Amino acid sequence: TFDDLYAKSKNGDIFTHLMDIILSRENILLAYRNIKANAGSKTAGTDGTIIKDIGKLPAETVVKKVRY
Repeated sequence: TFDDLYAKSKNGDIFTHLMDIILSRENILLAYRNIKANAGSKTAGTDGTIIKDIGKLPAETVVKKVRY
C-alpha cells in the first residue's frame, strides 16, 4: 500500500519502477478523491475544466486520461 511505501521511504529505502505505482488505477483515483476535497477544486484549470466535470466521467475514462 501507499502507507507502506511512505514508511519504507522514511527508513531510507530506495524504490524502482515507481511509474507503475504512480500510474496505477488505485493511485489515480486516490489522487482524484484528494483533489476533489481541496478548497481550490472549484477553480477551473487552463482548459476551463473543474473537478466536478471530471467527476461526471466514468472512472476508467479518468484513469485513461491521466495515463495518456
